[in-house]
Amino acid sequence: MKKGILVGTACILLWAAYHGAKADNRALDAVVEKAHGTPGLPWHEQSTTRDESGLHMRLAQALYKSLRPKHQARCEAEAVTSCQARLTAYAAWIRDAAQKYELDPVLLGGLAIHESGLDPWAVSRVGARSIVQIHDDWKRHRSVRFIRSAEWRTHCRREMGECQAESIMFGAKKLRQYIDKCGRVTRGLQAYNKGRCGPRGKYARHVLALRDRIEGHLAE
Repeated sequence: MKKGILVGTACILLWAAYHGAKADNRALDAVVEKAHGTPGLPWHEQSTTRDESGLHMRLAQALYKSLRPKHQARCEAEAVTSCQARLTAYAAWIRDAAQKYELDPVLLGGLAIHESGLDPWAVSRVGARSIVQIHDDWKRHRSVRFIRSAEWRTHCRREMGECQAESIMFGAKKLRQYIDKCGRVTRGLQAYNKGRCGPRGKYARHVLALRDRIEGHLAE
């Protein structure tokens, strides 16, 4: 009898957790479901308002348009929450992190696209994770919960919430440190990739090209 009660209680708790996560994700989707522009257009082609949410939406649209088709398809196929909601959240966190560490948000967005295609589950061949690919040999990298906790990453697969916010902030901090240490943005970008200052190379060129692409979409 007791065993049956325990099993029944566990099932109820699992049901509540699952539907609670769905409710949280629906709430996140609702943040960006205000219609702008012509009905029937895809979200990344809609016109936007000029308020703060509109600024985030325009950056999210520019990020989406700057992705490779395979990364766009992966974003659209993600089941946890909509691509629109996820990229709008990323855009807000990128802007916040860039403001805190005095970086160009479009540059930070270009770095994130180059590192992961904005795929939060991307893992490099050396074990770097998150959309900004935090390396496990970086000092204090384990202060980021998404990096240190497999249990938290499992939770994030059910409910996006702010799982990438801390990663983006940490990545922005490292980029700022490298730029200050190396003396130039291009050298700082190379250090973000290689861990040491160096002349402008392929990595920096690719990130700067993505920055220019995003800026072009923002100007449309």
